[in-house]
Amino acid sequence: MKVRPKAIFFAFAAMILAGYSFYRLVAASRGVPQEFLDARGRGALIAQSIVSMSNQAVGDLEKVNQLDRSRDYAAALDLTVQIANRSDEVRQKAADLAVELEKMTSGLSSVKSQEAKQAGLEAISSRLALIAHLLNYSSDLSDLANVLRAKFTGGVSAQSVTAVIEQINSEVNAINNFNRQADTSMQRFDNLTK
Repeated sequence: MKVRPKAIFFAFAAMILAGYSFYRLVAASRGVPQEFLDARGRGALIAQSIVSMSNQAVGDLEKVNQLDRSRDYAAALDLTVQIANRSDEVRQKAADLAVELEKMTSGLSSVKSQEAKQAGLEAISSRLALIAHLLNYSSDLSDLANVLRAKFTGGVSAQSVTAVIEQINSEVNAINNFNRQADTSMQRFDNLTK
């Protein structure tokens, strides 16, 4: 008997679909509205994307710092502009995350357990804090571009590149921490709604 890769794929996909359907059925019977579950899933994916993009920028910022130290301001400014352009995409993802958080908030009112509601609110609050730090991060990237422009054009810069990069890294750390807190709260939510 010959096993075909397509057959394995379809069997695997069917198992995943059956598991997801079972999960939805069980979750619905626990008083967790489907709207909440769907928004939660989309929000988690968006948040993870934000975290990944922010973490990627950390390596790029180290390169900017190295270029600044070697007085290659033009290359540092070019790389900063590239990072800032990517931050526009991150800001859009933050707006998308806010939409999903709003859906989660409205769906949370249907959850029966008060403890589960509290855990859900904590997760939502952590994601909102993540968005706030993301906005600070974006603003700091603009500050970095301005500092580098001032250095590049021979203007006087009140801030050092290193100080701005440290602030950006601090915001990225905060984004990571709030994402972890949200994940922990959602795990508690899951345990309380089992």
